[in-house]
This record gives sequence, structure tokens and C-alpha cells, in this order.
Amino acid sequence: MKNRPCSIAPFSMIMFAFVILTSVGAHGQESLEDIIERFNQYVAEGNYPKAIAELDWARRAIEKENNARIVTYFPEQLAGLVGDQVEHQQVLGINTHTRRYEGSEGSMEVTLTYGENNGAYSALNQLAQMFGAEINAEPIRIDGRTATLVKSTNDGEALLTVKLESGAALKMTDSSGNSERLLQAAREFGIKNLDDYLGGHNPASKSSI
Repeated sequence: MKNRPCSIAPFSMIMFAFVILTSVGAHGQESLEDIIERFNQYVAEGNYPKAIAELDWARRAIEKENNARIVTYFPEQLAGLVGDQVEHQQVLGINTHTRRYEGSEGSMEVTLTYGENNGAYSALNQLAQMFGAEINAEPIRIDGRTATLVKSTNDGEALLTVKLESGAALKMTDSSGNSERLLQAAREFGIKNLDDYLGGHNPASKSSI
């Protein structure tokens, strides 16, 4: 029987990856207060390269807390439909939080979209709406925010898009084309509370639903 050569390289790569992931996980478990304390220490010492690195870790920790807070503004139920887990994605500085609501009479999807610079995102969003606007879009107001309602899209869905004062956008779609249920869900959502938080006007607030 021939002896099979030992594959040391792949094992070494696995161990190296394990060490890296373990160290990153350990750093990620630190509190924001610990990171800020270390940042202040590096600044006092004049060790600015390490201080900058700590700022990056602080940003990640703050973004994690912010995302967790935003999730609390998505109600567990809307218009009799039960919500799934909130999904978050970030691509090129644009964040989306999406929650799907399902029931025996159809489903609904709610998507919040905002950018790191909400002013720039708002301008891009307005431009996109100009080119992609539905002909039968009806302008309305929800919680004092400008919105457009499309009772039936080309896909047979009902679509509600709300322009938030913070520069973000909230899109709600009803798969069965039930625009009345969509408006009910919008009234139940607590759009003003979410918008106030995103605009920094009420940082301690949470959804009351």
C-alpha cells in the first residue's frame, strides 16, 4: 500500500483562518465603551495610526447598534399579517432593511432604504423616481410625509412609497394588490417615529407597536 502524502498546507491555512476569525470575534465582543477608551488612550499617547484603527472598530460597533435599533421600528404584525425576520443589507453605503409579512390572504413587503449621506441618497432617490414613476401614481400624505400610491402595478401589486423627512425612503408592496390593506399597514407602522429617529430628533425613541 502506498503512503499518501500529508497535506500540511491546507491544514495550516485552516488554522490560520481560525486564528484570524477568533481574534476578530474577540474584538467584536468588546463594548463600544472599551473601544472608545482605547481610542482616547492612543490619542493621548500620540499613536494616531492605532487611534484611527480604533475609530473604524467604533464605527462598526455603532452601526451594529443602529441597525438593531432600526429593527425595533418594524412591527411584528401589520394589517393582520405576521412579520418574518428583518433582513439587512449594505451595498456601497446604501442600507436596506426589509421585512416580509405573510398571512392567509396574501403577503406584504416593507423596505426601508437610506444612505450614509441621506441628503445625497434623497437626491438620487428623487431622480430615480422621476424616471421610474408609475403613470397611475396617486400623491397622498401619510403621517405628514409625502407619499405615492399605485393601486395596481404592472405586476398586479399595490405599491406605496413614502419619502421620509430624514432623506430615507420607505416602500411597501402588497402582493394581492390590496391598496386598502396597504394604507392600513402604513397607518399602523409608526412612520413618524422611525423618521424622527433616522433624523436624529428622538434618539431614545422606539416603536410603540
